[in-house]
Amino acid sequence: MFKLSAEKKRIALNHKVAFLNSVFLLAGIVAFGMGFYRWQFSVVMGMIDFVFALCNFALIYHLNRHKEHIEAISSIALALSCLLFTAIYLLAPYNTTRLSLFFLLSASAFFLKGRRAGLNWLLFIILTVAIGHFLPGFNTAYMHIDIVTFSLYLIALYLILRNYDICNEQAAQYAAEEKILRLSEERFRTLVESGNDIIGVISDAGIVKFISPSAQPVLGFAPQEMIGKQVNELIHPDEHEKAAAALANALAHPNGEELEKYEFRMRHKDGSYRDIEMRGHNLISNPVIGGIVLNGRDVTSRKRDEIEIAQSRKALDAERQLFQAILDNSPLGIWMLGVDDKLRFVNKTFCNAVGVPEERFLAARHYVEVLPPAISESCIRSDRECFKQEHPHLSTEVIPFVDGKDHLLEITKTKLLDHDGKAIGLIGLAVDITERKRAEDWFRLTAKVFSNTLEGIIVTDVNCNIIEVNEAFTKINGYAREEVLGKNARLLQSGYQNRAFYENMWNSIVTTGHWTGEVWNRKKNGELYAEWLTISAISNEQGEVTHYVGISSDITMLKQHETQLERIAHYDALTGIPNRTLLNDRMQQAIARAARERNMMAVCYLDLDGFKPINDTMGHDAGDRVLIEIAQRLQHTVRGGDTVARLGGDEFVILLLGLERGEECNTTLERMLAIISEPIDIKGKPSVLSASIGVSIYPLDEEDTDTLLRHADQAMYMAKQSGKNRFHIYDPALDQRTRTQQELLKGIQSALQNGQFELYYQPKIDLRTQQLVGTEALIRWNHPEMGLIPPIKFLPAIKNTDLDIAIGEWVIASALRQLGLWRAAGLDIEVSINISAHHLESQGFVEKLQQQLAQHPGLPSNRFQIEVLETVALEDIAQVTRIIEDSKRIGVSFALDDFGTGYSSLSYLSSLPIDTLKIDQSFVRNLTVNEGDHAIVLGIIALSKAFDLQTVAEGIETEMHFRTLLGMGCDIGQGYGIARPMQAGALLAWAQENSAGNPLFPDRA
Repeated sequence: MFKLSAEKKRIALNHKVAFLNSVFLLAGIVAFGMGFYRWQFSVVMGMIDFVFALCNFALIYHLNRHKEHIEAISSIALALSCLLFTAIYLLAPYNTTRLSLFFLLSASAFFLKGRRAGLNWLLFIILTVAIGHFLPGFNTAYMHIDIVTFSLYLIALYLILRNYDICNEQAAQYAAEEKILRLSEERFRTLVESGNDIIGVISDAGIVKFISPSAQPVLGFAPQEMIGKQVNELIHPDEHEKAAAALANALAHPNGEELEKYEFRMRHKDGSYRDIEMRGHNLISNPVIGGIVLNGRDVTSRKRDEIEIAQSRKALDAERQLFQAILDNSPLGIWMLGVDDKLRFVNKTFCNAVGVPEERFLAARHYVEVLPPAISESCIRSDRECFKQEHPHLSTEVIPFVDGKDHLLEITKTKLLDHDGKAIGLIGLAVDITERKRAEDWFRLTAKVFSNTLEGIIVTDVNCNIIEVNEAFTKINGYAREEVLGKNARLLQSGYQNRAFYENMWNSIVTTGHWTGEVWNRKKNGELYAEWLTISAISNEQGEVTHYVGISSDITMLKQHETQLERIAHYDALTGIPNRTLLNDRMQQAIARAARERNMMAVCYLDLDGFKPINDTMGHDAGDRVLIEIAQRLQHTVRGGDTVARLGGDEFVILLLGLERGEECNTTLERMLAIISEPIDIKGKPSVLSASIGVSIYPLDEEDTDTLLRHADQAMYMAKQSGKNRFHIYDPALDQRTRTQQELLKGIQSALQNGQFELYYQPKIDLRTQQLVGTEALIRWNHPEMGLIPPIKFLPAIKNTDLDIAIGEWVIASALRQLGLWRAAGLDIEVSINISAHHLESQGFVEKLQQQLAQHPGLPSNRFQIEVLETVALEDIAQVTRIIEDSKRIGVSFALDDFGTGYSSLSYLSSLPIDTLKIDQSFVRNLTVNEGDHAIVLGIIALSKAFDLQTVAEGIETEMHFRTLLGMGCDIGQGYGIARPMQAGALLAWAQENSAGNPLFPDRA
């Protein structure tokens, strides 16, 4: 700007501050007042004015506290002024207030930033005015001549201010030269004593010999405080080497020669540092000076200003880049073409769309050189037309894009004029209207489809008032278009559907946006017709429903044909009653109804007895008449809600609904049998038939429809096998038990065949000696999936079956074989097994037992004992006694198991030829705590001794049991307290471990 001294810079700074305070205060007050005024009409505009006013007051506050930020705040002031100007220019058409803002903005730029900045702001204002005037979307209400005239005013204002500035500068320079000539003799004194520059002299050793008073305002030290100090004491430590090099360089220069310029960070008295620019001369040889003369200037502010200027330039570059980014990212293709047909600018949007780099566009002699040749002629022609006409030129071009598709562009070209009205180029704007054109074509096609489709289309508003229908709609309903427009769509309702139907319909439309279904409506002439209707909700961008569209087809004929087909598909052609398909559907409904009403339904499967001879001897016509007659009789027998169906041939199914008990259907079944048994006249001859009926009852037989029919069919066959002309009711519980029993028997049979059974052995000891005297063989099932299964889980299933005998014989054979192995290993004990009543009383039991014993000739038969349950022995005491006596003749002993649980009398006990009584564990378990059980056990032991029988106590689990039974005189004992059942291989080791030397229950005496 102007070349001012430091004092003038300070004055200029104050002037700028005062100027900006006035500008901000005025702008803030005006904006605040305008805010209250505009608030009444637009809250947004009022808020903008208030925010603008607050920004101005904030800038006043900041400026007076930080005057050093004058440059940045000046930029902000200009930006705010520009913003206000742009807002008024674009939003308040033809407002004369903007003229004063234009002048104020130009003058402010000139005063605050200088001639170059003023010129830049002038160009920016003119460009803003031009863009606001020519850019589509803004209406400033100015004519072209107004814009041109206003631009000329601004240029004239700039030239006046510029010339004034130049005159002031020249006058200042002239005055300075006069002052220099007038005060030349006082220069040294002025420079040294009152100048802003620091004048100093240092010796060749770097000692300060002289320093001017001007150093004190800069560095804070008085001259006398610095004289005599080493230069390094006043310089930042990081620059000591730089200072030494500068001193050496100065001494190397000839006497009187000007030295190189250096900058040093010199220490202020307050500890801070100032940037000092040093110039000097080597006057070491001068007899008066005798040192190096240095001229130092404080450039701290200048460097700070340089930083601020750099930041301002960076911000300006950022704004320029932002403007460039706005253009490049605009959805429009934008370019500027000079009058020489060369592009001056093209944005990236257009470059990226057509796949041509910006450099190629700008380097081409004409932009059409890089575009497809097919459009060159039309592009050049539209450019020429644009230059010839005053208003914007519109055209369309099809240009291939990089996506491989042709795009239709709508191009607007505007002539660009200079201040003399001479064309200097044109601005081009291209909008891709491919999708819009496609949408327009689609709308035209949709309109044709709407008019020509055979389906009736109705469009209503959100209140279901009709706003449009097509021709097909009028043909279907008989109403003319004018008769229904504005009417509510309810006028078509037939009353055939109830209120719930329409509530469900609208609920679907509200929740899903559409509904499709069959509806009966009424034509203009009152005729009912069926239509297939689809209703869709149409929503706007906010998701609000604005319209409803209904599309319908007349399906009356289709419904009639469908009814005929449904009749054929669901009813028997011969008898007219439901067939299998309809029966299945009604059975499902009946099951659901029975479950809902918590009652029963009977499925009756009926088959005629003796129908085949009639059909074979009298012909199929006679058979058909019989079936028709039977169907009619059955229909007369059942109630209205029941169903009679024919499955085929002479098989019928009757559904009896609403039963409270299963027995309620018996009367109906008997009535059916009676009415079927009545004579039928066939070709003049009376014939008598009967029927077999099987019945399954839901939910007693809680299965699906197929299973219910199958069970009823099974029951029908049972009725036939029982003599025909009767009914049989299927028992699901018995059937389930039978199936479970059969599956278990198959599993047991397979286990026997595959060797899955194993005998476990529970030791029995002499209570007095605690020696092993025998063992009881107990069967176990090693199931491959369920593991070890105890006998209580599977033996009851084979009771009184052949498998019971087979497993009993396997137990005898396995026990005898194991007894032989133990004897070979030196273990001589007795083995007892359990025999069921069915096995014991089976034919040839004794003979088979003798044969098995014969297979082990070296085995004493008295080591094998058979245990028989007390309840078994007493059921047929005569037969059991005979079998026991026959078995004892071949050496086998017998024990009466679970004695005391069968309520036997002493006379029965004396009749049985047994050797041992086994006391049931139920008495032994509570022996020590229950006096009754104690007395029973004591009585059994006394009874056995009276009959000279051996006693064996089961269930010994504690030492107290052992001691008590021993004291009572019991002979043998077994139980978990002695040993659990174990595999055969473990018994030998257990016997050796629990020998006489290692008793189970040591003597405590």
